[in-house]
Amino acid sequence: MIDWIQIRQRLFDAFGDVEKPDFSSIPILGCCERHEQDFDWYRRHTWQEFETVRESRGFDPADFAAIHPLAFHYFTPGVLRAAIKHLATDAEKYWDDESWIHHYIVDPLGEFKKEYLPLYSREQRLAVSDTLEWYRQWFLAQNGYDYDEGYDYDEPDGEEASVKISETIALVWQSET
Repeated sequence: MIDWIQIRQRLFDAFGDVEKPDFSSIPILGCCERHEQDFDWYRRHTWQEFETVRESRGFDPADFAAIHPLAFHYFTPGVLRAAIKHLATDAEKYWDDESWIHHYIVDPLGEFKKEYLPLYSREQRLAVSDTLEWYRQWFLAQNGYDYDEGYDYDEPDGEEASVKISETIALVWQSET
């Protein structure tokens, strides 16, 4: 298994020199105006601060999915570094940390590739890809079956229940487009 400390370092190396975007020009950073005060923290803080206060602040991973693409990209290293650290060191509480990682396991045919992926450099994409591969191996070690196997079923309406991590890695994070 890839060492989780090395994965955290790869994320830092890939994103370490990314300047914080000026979010003041984005009127609604989150899902809607009514919930904008919940997203105000992101306007005033860095991804490094996110990583250190994530658990004590009580961030909701579901809210993060609704954040503006610029903020989603900028906070990626803090989100992923915090999640993998907790998965590797405190497996008893892993369900919340897995939720954060699931935001990066996206439909290869969805809007993510068009709206979010262009914000990521090649080095950043590969760092996320490495993180997802680490998560895939961690999942296998924890559950005894591969992530793709565990979610390889269809919903009653005929739609696939979840995107396969292997497809996301290959078709999104390692793709050239």
